Amino acid sequence: MELPDWRRWWKERGEDELRALLMAAWDPIAVKDEPLAAGEYDAYMLQVARRLREGATADDVAAVLDAAEVQMGYEETEGNAAVGEQVVRWYADSTRDFADPS
Repeated sequence: MELPDWRRWWKERGEDELRALLMAAWDPIAVKDEPLAAGEYDAYMLQVARRLREGATADDVAAVLDAAEVQMGYEETEGNAAVGEQVVRWYADSTRDFADPS
């Protein structure tokens, strides 16, 4: 997907979808039930989105999330492999559906 199309996808659906996915599947500070915390992970979400655009693997995404947890003050983990796989799968499906809505 070319960058202008990717940016349109991101604004029209990617940003909201990834925010919801991370809040549901990766919520290290347990704020998913707090309506005012909807954007709590946006800085990390943007890092993930950029990496996905560059061709990140599930392991790459998991590493971003692991590093984010350390940045939040948690001990170093390597527990986000399943979330990384889920994010990469979502990205492939969402961008494919956007590019070919038929």
